[in-house]
Amino acid sequence: MKNLTPPLRLFVLSLLCSTLLLTPVQAWAEDVELKVMSYNIRYGTANDGDNSWPNRREMVVRSIEKYTPDVFGVQECLHFQAEYLAETLKGYRWLGIGRDRNGTGEMTAIFYRHKDFVPVKYGNFWNSDTPDVPASKAWDTSMTRITTWVQFHHWRSGQHFYHYNTHLDHRGREARKESAKLIAGHIAQLPEDLPVVITGDFNAKGGDSDPWEAAIDGGLKDSWMEAETQVGPNNTWSGFTGPNLDAERRIDWVLFRGPLKALHSETVLYNEEGIYPSDHCAVFAKFLILEGKK
Repeated sequence: MKNLTPPLRLFVLSLLCSTLLLTPVQAWAEDVELKVMSYNIRYGTANDGDNSWPNRREMVVRSIEKYTPDVFGVQECLHFQAEYLAETLKGYRWLGIGRDRNGTGEMTAIFYRHKDFVPVKYGNFWNSDTPDVPASKAWDTSMTRITTWVQFHHWRSGQHFYHYNTHLDHRGREARKESAKLIAGHIAQLPEDLPVVITGDFNAKGGDSDPWEAAIDGGLKDSWMEAETQVGPNNTWSGFTGPNLDAERRIDWVLFRGPLKALHSETVLYNEEGIYPSDHCAVFAKFLILEGKK
């Protein structure tokens, strides 16, 4: 701009500054839709006969593709299962680590659409009273349990949000309650204006259990109860043949906190000729990110 006259140079600089200032604000003013899924895909090494992983893995992929989640958390996921999903699903990458001391075993991996979302921060902690000690156990848990979290940046809008994914113990009642407190406490340290979604198999009844109450008391909300629309039964246990529509066993949840509006919550009943992709139904939720922090 050295050949421009001083008044014209000042005008050009003002125009550039206005563009730099206004463009992110305008993008930020737009609500962003966020589609989230929680999915216990059942151990790939389980002796499930006709329902073993090689026989149903393609169905798992098709059930995810039908809902095209932006992010989804899986439970009972082993490394080779995560790799299969990443290789077979188009446009997804994942983050996670095995819960055992050497990094093997079950992962609570988080998948994301890598063209739309960028992981900014990532971490894991163990569901125990020493959460930073790998493979640590506490309370009455029957085995090591882990929580994975990622801070994402949605590059088109500039918005950030957090995703936590966990799997609580299936036997230890105290462990489930204390783990829910631990996760809620971890989230409570984040800025209140940052959206947070939490997916998981909580092995406890949503709406009426100690861990659910601990999560709600910790400032979290249940998308099933807050959503404008609900679809499917209040039961997420399928047993490979479908949930009992009269039973209330909603043990898989999508929770949230912050500037999010829950639009839709669904117990996914995807099946093929009466056979379900897993012994759990996936849970799908749709949100609007109303406001956030860059």
